[in-house]
Amino acid sequence: MRSLLSSRPLGLLFLAGWLLAAPPLWAGLEDSATLDATPPGSLGGFPLTNLVDNVDTSEWISDLTVGVGGGASVTFTWASPVAIGQVSIFWTSPYMPREYTVDTWDGSQWVTHFHVTDTPAAAAYANHAYGFPASTTALRINIVQSHEANYPRFGEVNILTASEVPPLTDLMDLPVTLESSTDPTNFQGKTLVLDNDVNTDWVSGLSVGVGGPATFTVTFPYAVKFSIVRIYWGFYPPEEFQVETWDEGASDWVVHDHITTAPPADDWTEHQDYYYAYHGDGNTMSGPDFPVETTKLRVNILVSSPDNFPRFSELEVLPDPTKVPAELSDFTLE
Repeated sequence: MRSLLSSRPLGLLFLAGWLLAAPPLWAGLEDSATLDATPPGSLGGFPLTNLVDNVDTSEWISDLTVGVGGGASVTFTWASPVAIGQVSIFWTSPYMPREYTVDTWDGSQWVTHFHVTDTPAAAAYANHAYGFPASTTALRINIVQSHEANYPRFGEVNILTASEVPPLTDLMDLPVTLESSTDPTNFQGKTLVLDNDVNTDWVSGLSVGVGGPATFTVTFPYAVKFSIVRIYWGFYPPEEFQVETWDEGASDWVVHDHITTAPPADDWTEHQDYYYAYHGDGNTMSGPDFPVETTKLRVNILVSSPDNFPRFSELEVLPDPTKVPAELSDFTLE
């Protein structure tokens, strides 16, 4: 379980940033790769080699011909296939790109594993782990659209091998796709439910009104099995919500738990006024246990808090708690 911090979040009028303390810089696969930029070149004094110098205060900045808000990519190529487990991108300025992808080469084309379009206002780094192929000879960080006030730029890249990455214990660490019923007008971004910080919340678009409804959908990169869903609601838990999965055969949502009682109730746990809800197989959910496999999970907020908008801070989707997988291959990947 993630630690629940006692400090209350800032009021709704303050946007929550994604300010994380940077992890240590390790020697990784990036040190043995050949680097190339598209388009070629860089701003004078900000070369590609800055991305692999183990100094997170130096930067690569693209060639300025791409223009403010333009796109550029950096490719890491290896002489022999490598097994990538995690890619960490360190941002040394407040100019996060508005859209980027993390891709690998399959021998004939680029395959996108992460597509980020909902970047926080500011961040220290972004980790992308799991879901990479067993081997590849090239990795690409493709900035589709840079910050509207600057050029494509970032400070450092660290690429860990698959054997260096901890076992997958939360399916939200996969390259999931997040969708809100109030896209693209969310007041605070969807990726905040992935930042391991219970003081930052996704907040729906304000058009639904205080106490209004919204849905939050997670799409997994392949069919997965899980037995526990934990939702960290913060200080504004909803009055009524459902936890649902997608049934591909029936083309419909299956309701596994329907909560209509505001806390404090048996379905809730309170920690210093901070609420989270636990939904698990065999845990007296109002509906059936979670399915053998599904590709989508939905949090359906029917009535949000009478004091706020639809919102929550963290979402955990856990496999069988009695079996922590040794590696990704322990899951059903079909």
